[in-house]
Amino acid sequence: MKLGKGLVVSAVILVFILMVLFVNNPSMTGYAVADEVNIAIDNANLRFNQLNAEHLEFLNIFGINLDALQLDEFKARLNNLALGDEEGATQVQLELAAFLEPLPMKITKRGSFKDLQILEISDIKSSYTLGSEEELYRYQSKANVAFELAAYDVEFNSGAMSTYSIIKKSISANELLSDVSLYEILPLDANLVNFYTPGYLIEGNSAKYDFSSLTDTSIVYGIRQDVSSDEAYGLKTILVPKMITTEPGIQTSYACGDGNCISPVEDEITCPEDCKPTKKNLPWLYMGILIVILVLGILYLNFYRGRADFRRLFRGKSPFASEADLSSVKRFIMDAIKKGTSLTDISKALLNKGWAKKQIEYAFEDARWELKKVLLEITPNVNTADTSSAEAYIKKCLAVGIDELKIKAALFSKGWKPEQIDAALKNAKKTKA
Repeated sequence: MKLGKGLVVSAVILVFILMVLFVNNPSMTGYAVADEVNIAIDNANLRFNQLNAEHLEFLNIFGINLDALQLDEFKARLNNLALGDEEGATQVQLELAAFLEPLPMKITKRGSFKDLQILEISDIKSSYTLGSEEELYRYQSKANVAFELAAYDVEFNSGAMSTYSIIKKSISANELLSDVSLYEILPLDANLVNFYTPGYLIEGNSAKYDFSSLTDTSIVYGIRQDVSSDEAYGLKTILVPKMITTEPGIQTSYACGDGNCISPVEDEITCPEDCKPTKKNLPWLYMGILIVILVLGILYLNFYRGRADFRRLFRGKSPFASEADLSSVKRFIMDAIKKGTSLTDISKALLNKGWAKKQIEYAFEDARWELKKVLLEITPNVNTADTSSAEAYIKKCLAVGIDELKIKAALFSKGWKPEQIDAALKNAKKTKA
């Protein structure tokens, strides 16, 4: 029993000594904080190395510098502290936390997709026009623009989560373009955009690049928010030549601030320094708009919604005896198109069935919009060795009036390369479907 009491007393004394050492001895507490900071620095170093190895492009695009030298500086300061310096170790700990807080701890690529840019004439801003919006719209056919959208989920050391997006544009000119500006339209807050490709100038909601000559180039930028696929299609790239033609054979350059207001390239919006605002007769403008709306309304109510079909009003009377006959021929055309039959063979088959040429032409015209939809739905898959299927497809599309840019976009979505598409388009134009 005496031996048992001695052991108990010894254990109590030992516990008391340890409590005194850890609670009242500052050096012990200082060692604990220093060890904790050392571990935090080592873990940060490992994360920095991993992120720099796996996501260096992402970090460069968004200007994020994972500086391991700063971590080395923290560690050196920690090692130079006096033994048990709790206050100094705590100060380093606070500075390390403030340094790491805005930096990413984890970056995960969520996904990406590619497509070919499709421009509508409504995408051309009037302030960019040469002689007309139509003229500048036609100029865009001189180059192909493809884009790639990649989305990344980012977890920060602070615990915050966010989604970042990276846009890559590839511009491939069909010919050498001289003295041209490239406008990247940004329908979002420009402060959220990090342009990785240098040499740009922000103009309104656009980033402008100038080229003395352009064949192929690329633009890369990051957006510090989630960008949907629909929003990505809204990031348009527009090419604008720097020279305009005022008379045949004579070219005039323009520059904002030179004292000359060269219309229509410069106006009071794009260059207020050179162009004074023009007064507009607003009442007449409004009256003209109201008259146009009124006329269109009358035509719609009396023809399209009345006894006559507005589309057929200018095409004359239907050559078919009944709507059922017209529907039958249209259905035959649509089914044959889906099976891959050429328009010429479809016409021959209908002639052999006894339908008149005038009836066939009328049915093709009546089914024109449905044909466009079907053709875009049956775009052929890529064949790296043979472009004949693409050529046949292009012939059919051109025959019903589908825009070349939409044809290119449809083929590009199926994996066809821009050079294959251009070659197939060139060959398809040589002969008619």
